[in-house]
Amino acid sequence: MPQSINYFVSYSHRNKRIVADFLDRLSDVLAPSKAYSYTRWSDHDLVLGEYWESQVLEAINECDFGMLLVSPAFLASSFISEKELPKFVSGEKACVPVMAQAIDFELHDLKGLEKRQIYRFDNPEFAQPRAYGECSEAQRDAFVLDLFRKLEKKLSVNVPQRSNTSTIDQVIDLRLFELASKAYRVRGTPKYFLDSQNLTIQQKSELYERVILAERGRSTKSNPYSADDT
Repeated sequence: MPQSINYFVSYSHRNKRIVADFLDRLSDVLAPSKAYSYTRWSDHDLVLGEYWESQVLEAINECDFGMLLVSPAFLASSFISEKELPKFVSGEKACVPVMAQAIDFELHDLKGLEKRQIYRFDNPEFAQPRAYGECSEAQRDAFVLDLFRKLEKKLSVNVPQRSNTSTIDQVIDLRLFELASKAYRVRGTPKYFLDSQNLTIQQKSELYERVILAERGRSTKSNPYSADDT
């Protein structure tokens, strides 16, 4: 099962057209990923009538990484530099800076991104790597595909695999809970049931098979949920 990845998009509204174009193409490339199931958060997800700043900060806290769409307007935004960037440039939150529109590395204040690798599309035909906004239609497709490959590589190295103990098969889990409840009425919550909550899917499946065998008349001594087991 693909691992869930939540990412936060930071961008300047002055770049909304090029950002929308980029995100549409990126979403198409991310959607069929074998390894990850991506969920994007941007200010389009703000809840009407709620405090928008607190929603933005909460989304940053909950994301796995920030997609920073860098441009001159992005760097000029006081809200971005004061509210959104600090957790990313400090390293508290992972980030993937992407150059949406060209900037000057020497003359622009990069707001803490100076030591970060900002993704640009490189091609042997280019004199130098290009920002998304500098690419042609065909190059933009190649831009997001190359970014996708680099992103997946980064995630495979930096994002720990989540334990499958929290994704146990619900049918098995409910059946075991039912059997444990029956035992509870006789002699309290079985220790084995408490222990079973830390089992992997494979271990829980094996335990379930043991319970079924016991119910069919096999030795109840092997059934950790038998009310007669002492």
